[in-house]
Amino acid sequence: MNPKLKTIIVLVLIASLAVGGYWLVKNNKLGGSSGDAQQQSGQPNEQAIKSGAKDYQIQESTVANEKGGITYSIPKDWKAGTIDYESQGSVFFYSPNVPAERDANGAPKMPLQTGCLIEATVVYKNYSVDDIKKEIAPTPDESGNETNNVQEITVQGVQALKQFFPSQTIGDSTLVYLPKNGKVYTFAVYLPLAEADKSPCTESFNSFLETISIK
Repeated sequence: MNPKLKTIIVLVLIASLAVGGYWLVKNNKLGGSSGDAQQQSGQPNEQAIKSGAKDYQIQESTVANEKGGITYSIPKDWKAGTIDYESQGSVFFYSPNVPAERDANGAPKMPLQTGCLIEATVVYKNYSVDDIKKEIAPTPDESGNETNNVQEITVQGVQALKQFFPSQTIGDSTLVYLPKNGKVYTFAVYLPLAEADKSPCTESFNSFLETISIK
């Protein structure tokens, strides 16, 4: 990656995190400009659109995004909310032991001291797994060092990619990219600083991925 471009990406990441919000809605490298979600197709360098916060309908035990063709099950005793950023949005889920402090969006403030938080969004782009690899790897961390922690996995029988992103600003996170039906369903789990909560948080994320329903 061009060193100058790498520095710009890192600065944008740090600046956006400073004003609140999470990785997917503000910094997902698959995303594009603001606007209503609409179906896109073509080559990886074309503009991609994310679902808006209004697309997520929070119910008692599920969150449905009819436009995105996906329903999420809210983990037992967890709560859900949405983030809106320049007409694009994401849905987040957090465990009962997440600290009460909130950011400007009403979401749990990062990094988490305890508990677990999961974020999800839909990118309207007809990517393959190989296309996603080109877009997300390698990724510079907050120090400008490139990391290429990308693994191929399967989620409910669908080929997907998993990427680890170390961060002192928001805490370490793992991102999952699942391309299907001309969209990329993107998920992130934000690990807490408390070592005792990290393993249960990862287990909750893996269980969460097994409960999603894509039309």
